[in-house]
Parts: sequence; structure tokens; C-alpha cells
Amino acid sequence: MNRFKQASLITVAALLITVSACDQPELTLDEVGRAKQGSYPIRTEHLKSDGTPLFTNRLIRESSPYLLQHAHNPVNWWAWSDEAFKAAKELDKPILLSIGYSTCHWCHVMERESFENMEIANYINEHFIAIKVDREEHPDIDETYLTAVQMLSGKVGWPLTVGLTPEADAFFGGTYFAPEQFLVLLEKITQTWGNDRPAINEQAGRLKKSLAKLSQAANTVKSIDTDAIDRAEQAIAQTLFAPPRHNQPGFPREPEMLFLMHRAILNNDTSLLNSLTQRLLTLSEGGIHDQVGGGFHRYSVDAEWQIPHFEKMLYNQAQLGHLYALASQYTNDPRLITLSKSTLQFVLDELANSEKTGFYSAMDAESGGTEGGYYLWSYQELSTQLSTTELKLAEVVFGVTKQGNFNGANVLRFKPDVASTELQQTKALLSKLAAIRSQRTAPKTDTKIITAWNAMTVSALVAGYRSHNITNYLDRATAVAEQIWASAYSDQDGLFRTITADSYKIPAALDDYAYAANAFIDLYDTSKQSFWLDRAEAIIKRMTLEFHDSNTGAFLISNKTNGKGLSVALITARDDALYSGNSMAAQSLVKLFNRTGDIEYRDLARGLLAHFSTKIISSPESTSGLWLAASSLNVGETGSVLYSARSKVRVESSQNNDQLNINISIAPGWHINANEVLSEFLIPTSLNTLKGSCATIQSVTYPKYHTVELGFQAEPLQVYEQTTNLTATLANNDHYESCAASAFELRIQACSDEVCLSPEIVPIRTAPH
Repeated sequence: MNRFKQASLITVAALLITVSACDQPELTLDEVGRAKQGSYPIRTEHLKSDGTPLFTNRLIRESSPYLLQHAHNPVNWWAWSDEAFKAAKELDKPILLSIGYSTCHWCHVMERESFENMEIANYINEHFIAIKVDREEHPDIDETYLTAVQMLSGKVGWPLTVGLTPEADAFFGGTYFAPEQFLVLLEKITQTWGNDRPAINEQAGRLKKSLAKLSQAANTVKSIDTDAIDRAEQAIAQTLFAPPRHNQPGFPREPEMLFLMHRAILNNDTSLLNSLTQRLLTLSEGGIHDQVGGGFHRYSVDAEWQIPHFEKMLYNQAQLGHLYALASQYTNDPRLITLSKSTLQFVLDELANSEKTGFYSAMDAESGGTEGGYYLWSYQELSTQLSTTELKLAEVVFGVTKQGNFNGANVLRFKPDVASTELQQTKALLSKLAAIRSQRTAPKTDTKIITAWNAMTVSALVAGYRSHNITNYLDRATAVAEQIWASAYSDQDGLFRTITADSYKIPAALDDYAYAANAFIDLYDTSKQSFWLDRAEAIIKRMTLEFHDSNTGAFLISNKTNGKGLSVALITARDDALYSGNSMAAQSLVKLFNRTGDIEYRDLARGLLAHFSTKIISSPESTSGLWLAASSLNVGETGSVLYSARSKVRVESSQNNDQLNINISIAPGWHINANEVLSEFLIPTSLNTLKGSCATIQSVTYPKYHTVELGFQAEPLQVYEQTTNLTATLANNDHYESCAASAFELRIQACSDEVCLSPEIVPIRTAPH
């Protein structure tokens, strides 16, 4: 958002506050529209002779770019509010709920065809209370009615179209409707509402009961042990790597890949790592990857990722940036290194706000009213803009043809089997194409700064820093996290969903809390600054207060202390394009337990996993985030920083060619036994190679121990205290070049002056290359 737009919104907010404070009449809709003029695009075709909008509805008072897109429809839209439901009850009208987001192509299509259509708009205004919801602002409302429509029709997507009673109970649902079909549907609903209300109430009642069942306490609890985790991994991998069906859309499916990447590293599974890296490379070669400007589109209309739906979402860039960072770290593949850096750089260059303290949510699928117009290349345009040699190169490297592959134009796709000489010329060609494309009308950017998605991006940038040692990644991650803490959280109000320039605040959803805590933990691990851990704990404690359901042990998706009028308090853990709130809550709770030793966090994680145990065992592919939490809890985390002995021991590891370095930090008042002990009953510190490791330990240099006398032991002890370092000389194994990870186990026993904890094994996994 440029400074003019920010100033406009701030001015409007200040004006509204001033008017309210003076008890003067509220600004009319037209007055609000004039005050906001220039701060949002006007999309309507209904204009006065002076070019100003003919219609202005209540959405003009909102800040959401999506709602403002509809502020000048002839439909008398309401935002989701108590007032809208009160009006429905007083007027005895059904509610037409439309849920979408600002960069959604089919949302734009339905707006142009139906919500700008005077006949349809007049019918809606006469017979319905029409409510618009930005799914990115209210993911809990979206998830509730998405689940309801899934139960009704089995088909979901956006725009989501739902019929509600004035009590907010769904009785009908669908997605996009063509205008003729939509008007017939509205007429049927009106007829049934007037002539057969009991049928609608019966349908709504049945659906409400079905939704409520999802949130009931589990009847049975199944064991989530290491065998169950292994079986889940196999099932998720089998589904992910199965041959695609050609009539299905192609989604990246980052949540499953993140879980499997964790397992590949943890188990030193070279085969699984190779399958993941090949999938990531294939993904980058398709049209779903913007070959010219970087970044990834949300999904493709085909299973092979060739022809995308063209919106670019922050959460896709964050998750894929994270995956490419991990893959490049553990393979040292130059292609993956380039993709990791280019994806993160796209976020920093194209989605950052001017202050560099937040990231915008998305870029539109349309530009100039045409789907994908910014990204498409006609053969005629290329033949006039490029030299003969360059055009031939575009044909060979990017599959350009005269007939094109999308509405007569070309979506560029990278062909990996081209000669090395042609690859060397590709960089100059891409630079020229980027210069040509910069003259086009760029897609609109949704300038919402969403807490959960920004926190997710913080974690991705931290992963990028760990992989590439680029300090700018860590600096930018820190700045965004600081902004989340300063502007989106307060002790009084808790966390907010969006970070805005004005006073418009939306209470956070469950995923905002869970992702924010996870990001703060990542920064704590990397910076060693304890205030990040303190902030993560504050976030999780507030999340538990406002979302935890003691009857089930899981978390509600909507805040129980300031309900939004939803008739059902829903509990779900279905991972879709990103991990669900419950999945991320479980992961953050496990991490907090490992870093604080507070068993309350462990018990909350166990209770959450127990509630969903039957579901995740029966449907592992849709709950990979909970399986990641279970693996971290029962087997161990992965990463260069790990915790042991109820958080009293911090272990940081790195591999530099043939040397393994391990730094052990021990809490004050605690020690671990040295590598040599004076009693057979004590467990010495030891470092060993695991089977299948990329490198084998040849020798270990242990530090000099301290001799201490403790109250519970008559004889002196040889121990390590405070900070100590181990180094090991390594020899590469035969399969080193194709190996996933160097795998070692550090065995320690931690004691204080009063108690010795059970011996523990810390799983050390380092990138071998």
C-alpha cells in the first residue's frame, strides 16, 4: 500500500472516531466513499455521468480490499455483523452468504455476472439479507460454512455461496453459479422460505447436528506410537507420490511435503528425500511457477502443474520457500539453492510493505480484467519483441508455440532437458521478458497483512537463513516478528488477525496464535534471545485461554470469549493448503515443552492428539500437521538446535566437511556426566554414528571435565557444566553424494544437586554437503 492510500485510510478512521466522539450523525455511505476515494479501486460498471459510482453499500465502511471491491455493487451488502442478523430476524428474510477473497478469479467472474446484474441484485435486495465475508479475515467463518457445504454437496471452493437462517444455520450451499442458474436458485429458495419453512428448518437442524458432532469428545482414543507414525508416513507418501489423475487440479500440497521432509531428515531416508526433491524440481518447471518473475501461483487446473490459476498467495511462497531451503540444505543441489533464494526474494521484493515490517497477503489472478493477462505471451508478441535467436530459445526452453497452451497464448514452462549452452543464454532472455512484462498492467495486490501468514513467512526466512547464511533473511524475519508483537498483540486484547494502518482490528483466529508462537520459537532457537521464548509462551497461554475446549482436549477454531454469532463452535484439524490451527497448535506446544520443560504444554499436546487420534489414523493424508507434532513429541525434532533433559540442555550441531561440531549449553545448577565416569551406575556422554549415515565418526575430541562433589553422591563426579564443545572427525561413506543426512546420536544424562534425570538420546542430523 502506498503512503497516499495509507494516509487516506488513516484520515477516514480518524474522521469516523471524531464524529462518534462528538455525537454527531454518522457519515453517510457516500461521504465515506468520497473520503476513501483513491485508496481502493472502483470496479463497478454502474457509474454516474461524472464517473462516480451509482451505488454505494455498507461495505464501503470496511477495510478489507475484497469487501471494498463489492462496495459499489447494486447488491445491498452487509458485512458479517450482529446488525445483519438482527435485520434478517426483523424482516424475516433468509441470508445469502457469499465468501471469497480479493485475488480469486471466479469470485471476480461471479461479481461481474451476478452481483453487478441489476435483475439479480434487485431480487437479492428484495428477498434476502446479503452478507459478504473475506475468508482471509475470518477463516473461522469460512471453515465453518466450508465444512457445512462439504456435507451438503461434497463440492467446495470459492466463491462459497450459502443460504442461512437468521440464526446463522446453513440450509443450502454451493460455489460459483452462472447468472441464469443463480437466479433460478434464488427464486427456489424464496419460494421454499415462504411456502415450506419447516423443510428449511429441518435441513438446517440436521446440518447443525452434523457439524456439532465434529466437536464432540472422542468416543475412543487410539495409540499414536512410533509404529503408527511410520504407517502414517507411508500412507501420506503413497498418496502424495501417486500418479496424478489428469482431470484433477494440481496443488503443491506443501503440508504433506513439510511432514515428509521432517521424516526424511529424521530417519536419514535418502529415497524419500530424493522423491521430495524431484517433486519440488518438477513443480518449479511447470507454469505454476512464474518463470519470469519468480514466485508460485496457488494451483494449476491440470495435475501436471502446467496451466495455473494465476493468483499468488503469501502462504504458498512461505511454505515453498521453507521447503526449498530445507531441500537445498540437505542436497546442496544448485537448482534447489537457486529456487530457495528466488522464492524468498520474490516475497521480499514483491509482497513486502514499504516499511519492510510486514508482507501482503496475495496478488490477483487477473490484470486488466483478464485472467492471467500479466503472465501470458502470445506468439505474435514474442515474434515482434524478440530476435529470431531469442524466439527460438523461448521455443526450446519454455515450450512457446504459435497456437499456445492457454486461450491462444503461452504460459511459460521450463523444459529441463535442454542443452547447457541454451541454459546459459536463458538468463538474458528472462531479463528481457521481465522488462517487456513490466510495461503491462500489473495484478492488484491485496494489502492485508495477516498475522498467521506473516508468522509463517518469518519461519521460512529463518529456514532460509539457516540454509544460506544470508543475514538479510534473519533481519527481515526479526523485523516482521517485532511488528507482530508490537502491533498485533496486547495483554488486554490478545492477538489480532490483521496488522493495519488504522484502528480496524479483527480478533485473531486459532491459526494466528499457533503460527505466531511457532515463529517466535524459531527466532529463539536462532538468536538465543530468551524474550522470544517468553513471547511464545504468552501467545500460547492466551490461545489456551480463548480457544481450548476442556471437554475434548482440542482447540476451537473460533474464539470462545468473543463469538462471532456462529451457531456451532467447530473443532477441526483438516490440513488443506496450509496446516490447520489445531495442527500448528500441537506443533508449537511440543516445541514449547521441549524448550521449557513445562509438562502442561506436553499434556495439552497429548490431549489434542488423543482427541483426533481416530481421525488421523483413518485419514493421515489430511492431517499431516498432527503427525508432524506426534513425530516431534515421540521420536524427536529435526534441526540444528535441539533441547533435552526437560529443556536444561541445549544442543547445537553443524557439519563442516569432515568435522562435526556440537555445542552443548547446560542450565545453571545442572550438569551432564563427562565422557568418562567414576561409577558404573552413571551414564557417560557419548557420540555415535547411526546406520546409514552419510559420514562415520572416526574420532571424538571431548572437552576437559570438571570434578565436583554433590550431596547425593559420596564420591566425586566428573561432569560438564555451563557450555561445552565436542568435535568429531568424520569420514564420508560410499553413498555420501546421494545421502540425505549425517546421522548421529548424542547420549547424555543430566543431573542437578538433588536429582538425576533418565539418560536421553539426542538425535543429531546434519546436512552432509
